[in-house]
Amino acid sequence: TEWSVADSTTDHLLGSVWGVGPSEVWAVGPYGGVILGWDGALWSTFDSVPWAGIADLWAGGSADLWLAGVSPRHWDGAGWTDIDCPGVLAGHAVWGAGADDVWFSGHGGVFHWDGVDCVEVPGSGSHELYGISGSGPDDVWAVGTGVLHWNGSGLVEIPAPDPDVLHYVHAVSRD
Repeated sequence: TEWSVADSTTDHLLGSVWGVGPSEVWAVGPYGGVILGWDGALWSTFDSVPWAGIADLWAGGSADLWLAGVSPRHWDGAGWTDIDCPGVLAGHAVWGAGADDVWFSGHGGVFHWDGVDCVEVPGSGSHELYGISGSGPDDVWAVGTGVLHWNGSGLVEIPAPDPDVLHYVHAVSRD
């Protein structure tokens, strides 16, 4: 197979994309304005976004969308909710293992939403973290000015071979 062009029908810059499956893909612009949904054939406007500063998107499904940015937000299928996440000054990335297991990285460290509260994960506050991903609830990686790994019981700092800042990570499997 090969790449094909799928016209987004928007003039907005798109900065983050997340696929739940071949007929459910989401994209968001980093400066606010629009969230797009792909149904397997066409892009359509899912929601107008009045806020600026959206950095990333993660979706567990059409009724479980999460935004990282100036303020974490969650779409539950009926409306948007601001997530009170003390300490998240600028969320750069979001990833989840489920609706009650969502992780944010940003200025100030790693933050975890457990379905009720969003709290800073101890040991992460000394880093500016730009990317976060995992393969499950006990295998989460955050990168930026350091490399951190959540192993299910705590964060472990992993020595990085290159001192430059890392911006992206994608975890596929614990192995």
